[in-house]
Amino acid sequence: MNLLTLAEIRDDIRRFYNGRCPSDSGDLSLVGQPFANQPHPSNQLINMCVQRAVSEVNRKVRWGSSVLTTAITLQTANGPLAVPLTQFQTQGGPQINIVRRAWWNDSVNNSVLLYPRSIDAIERDRIDWMDQAPGIPNLYWVEGYTLYLWPAPNLDGTLGVRAGMGLLAPLSDVDTVKECPADYLPVFEDIVMAEVCAAQPDDSVAQAKLAFFGPKADRGKIEIASLFNDLSAQQQAGIAYKSNRIWSPVPVRRY
Repeated sequence: MNLLTLAEIRDDIRRFYNGRCPSDSGDLSLVGQPFANQPHPSNQLINMCVQRAVSEVNRKVRWGSSVLTTAITLQTANGPLAVPLTQFQTQGGPQINIVRRAWWNDSVNNSVLLYPRSIDAIERDRIDWMDQAPGIPNLYWVEGYTLYLWPAPNLDGTLGVRAGMGLLAPLSDVDTVKECPADYLPVFEDIVMAEVCAAQPDDSVAQAKLAFFGPKADRGKIEIASLFNDLSAQQQAGIAYKSNRIWSPVPVRRY
């Protein structure tokens, strides 16, 4: 199956809704456009529901992963360096939903795979993390939407992460939904259609179609989640202990 542009998705939604769309006449200039005498559902409504469908999938599925890097300057203050995840440049705004692993490279070619911890585990180990002078970073943790690099680097360098990402919504009529496997585009369209119908609670036609597309969309979300859970499991050596979104691969000492 080919990737679909935003305009082609609108055509499919109108086919689901009205049984046809203007471009079915063969006139490619009408792709993504409504009938002049039947403008409903509007381009604006469908575009909004595409955005909502992207958000819905991203909230329920840890979708894909990408390698991202950001430049870091040397630090002089003690303690960890707070790096907002928004500092990593991703298309379409903040997209990181989990940090799977991280590494550090500095200007003298020190290359370190950073050890993932949670701040709770660090404090249980009685590590005096706030007073540590800058040096070569060796671990990190994530709190909220910020990655903490510890100790803070004493040289300029590059912080890299393999991050769980989300679907990327189309930026224009000729753009596609990025990071979506082609075979799952029909599932995504079912979710969009359910959103279009749910956005019109006073429209009897929309509510009748929601009774059909709503359950399909719910099943589709489960299918997508199952796909990526399976893919993630295949990429891991075993089940890991999770704490505060970041897993700690070794048992924590208790006092």
